[in-house]
Amino acid sequence: MSIAVYKIVNDRIIKMIEEQNTTPWQKPWNIESAPTNLISKNPYHGVNVWMLSTTNFKSPYWLTWNQVQSLGGSVKSDQTKNFEVIVFWKILKYNKFNEKKQEDDEKSFPLLRYSRVYNVDQVDLPVDVVDKMIPKTDTRVFNPIEEAQKIADGYINSPVVEHGHTKAAYSPTFDKVLMPNQSSFLSDEKYYSTLFHELIHSTGSDTRLKRFKANDFVLFGDATYSKEELIAEMGSSYLCAVAGIESKTIENSASYIKGWLDALRSDDGRMIVMAASRAQKAADYILTGESNEI
Repeated sequence: MSIAVYKIVNDRIIKMIEEQNTTPWQKPWNIESAPTNLISKNPYHGVNVWMLSTTNFKSPYWLTWNQVQSLGGSVKSDQTKNFEVIVFWKILKYNKFNEKKQEDDEKSFPLLRYSRVYNVDQVDLPVDVVDKMIPKTDTRVFNPIEEAQKIADGYINSPVVEHGHTKAAYSPTFDKVLMPNQSSFLSDEKYYSTLFHELIHSTGSDTRLKRFKANDFVLFGDATYSKEELIAEMGSSYLCAVAGIESKTIENSASYIKGWLDALRSDDGRMIVMAASRAQKAADYILTGESNEI
């Protein structure tokens, strides 16, 4: 039965891609995830994004020690040593006498500096500051979809699923799926589509279907990761179809898949066949604990 469902999904995705009848992909949850300074509201850049994004804090907002004090707050006593470090260039100016002009020229040079920052989850701030400075997000009531939840709950040897994060991701190092809260998603169907995507990723671990090793994920962004993203999104589409919710998720999935195909600059048909085969094995593994050949 599942194989027939998978073929229907494949045909629909391929048709959408061939006809380019898809809207641009949309992130399915409403959380601003870029690390940002709470006071300036300026997002961090460069290596600072990576350093702050790889923490497990739920909030994207950060403050220096002095900024916490300026807001009338304090760093929690058990968090004072758990700071993160950001780096930045400070331009220093000085005067140097110009013999030819017989006057001083203003010179400058960059100096790399660093600052210690704390996530707002690590500090205590006055209630009025929190209400005024931390944006409120609309809370949607989450209603579990029975068939989709059965699939997630029935995954034998499932990784831990941890909610409350600002992004959705699978960590092969810790064998853990990180997810925003269910109420952050634009719809219940999109929550399950995203959850299934990360669960499909988890089937590739060295303890399951062995598509990659934990340290392979340092290659995210290259062709290897692009192929894995195709597998995860197609596998998610299969599970959505089994749960009966694909009609509300497949267009966004097709847009996502099209984007990765473009990034790979490869033959669409060949890459989809490869991804479909591995995605089918991954979906079957979640549904039955086994991986069946097409």
